[in-house]
Amino acid sequence: MNILKKYQPDLYLSRHPGSTVWAIKNGTPAVYVADEYMIFGYKHTLEFAQSILDSIHNRSFEKNLARRVKLPYTDWWYQQNVDKFLEEAKK
Repeated sequence: MNILKKYQPDLYLSRHPGSTVWAIKNGTPAVYVADEYMIFGYKHTLEFAQSILDSIHNRSFEKNLARRVKLPYTDWWYQQNVDKFLEEAKK
């Protein structure tokens, strides 16, 4: 959530359906990719592209949900360094 709030991406691609919910509550359009092989081949690539276009073009759902949902995160949470544990693991 820290990264989504900081960078405000145009689209969130997820391999886990539960994380798309949090992205949408943040106001970010999200596409769930259940199986990475579902985008191979001409037909499936076009279907995947269409689902991305649908998510980007119609953002009313995400905007309405973000306005109405109060996320459990505080300003303190959003100010935390998201790379802290990665930096400690390198040492």
